[in-house]
Amino acid sequence: MSTVYYENINVNNFKLLLAYTKDNVLRLHFNTEPSSEWYFLNSLHHDFRDIKKSELRNNFALTIEEYLNGKSKDLNLPVQLTGTEFNKRVWTEMMKIPYGELRSYRDVAKAVGSEKASRAVGNANNKNNIVLIVPCHRVIGSNNNLVGFAPGLEYKVELLEMEGHKIIKKQSSFFVDR
Repeated sequence: MSTVYYENINVNNFKLLLAYTKDNVLRLHFNTEPSSEWYFLNSLHHDFRDIKKSELRNNFALTIEEYLNGKSKDLNLPVQLTGTEFNKRVWTEMMKIPYGELRSYRDVAKAVGSEKASRAVGNANNKNNIVLIVPCHRVIGSNNNLVGFAPGLEYKVELLEMEGHKIIKKQSSFFVDR
C-alpha cells in the first residue's frame, strides 16, 4: 500500500483526524479527547506501514472543511472501507442517504437485506471509521430519537441541525421534529 497521510481538521466546534492515501480516505474520526489522536495514530500504525503527517492541506481535507463550514453539501469522496462484509454493506447503504435526509436503523437493516438486524446496524455504525462521509449521523431510532453516536450526541445534534433538521430535547433525550 502507498503512503498513508494524516492531518487534523478544525472547523467551528468540530475537531477531526483524517487519514488517506493519494486515492482514498481511509479514516475520519472525531478528535474529542486528549488521547484521541494517540489512539488514532496507534490504530494507523497497527494497520499500515508508511505513515506521515501531511505538510499540505489535501483536497480531501478541504472538501470536509467546506462541508463543515456549510459551503458544500457534497462529501462524495472516494473511500476504502475496511471491516466485515456486513459492516461494509451497511456503510455502503448509509453513503446513499442524501444530505438532509434520515433513515432509521430498521430502514438500513431492510435495505441491506437483514430486516431484523437493527441492532447489528447499530454495531456497524459504532465501528464506522469514516464519519461524515459514511454519514452515520443520519441514522436515527424508529421513534425519531437520536441514539448511538460514539463522539457524543451533541455532535450528532449539531450535524443534523446543520443539515436543516429541527432537534427537540425532551428530558435527557433528543428527537428529530418531523
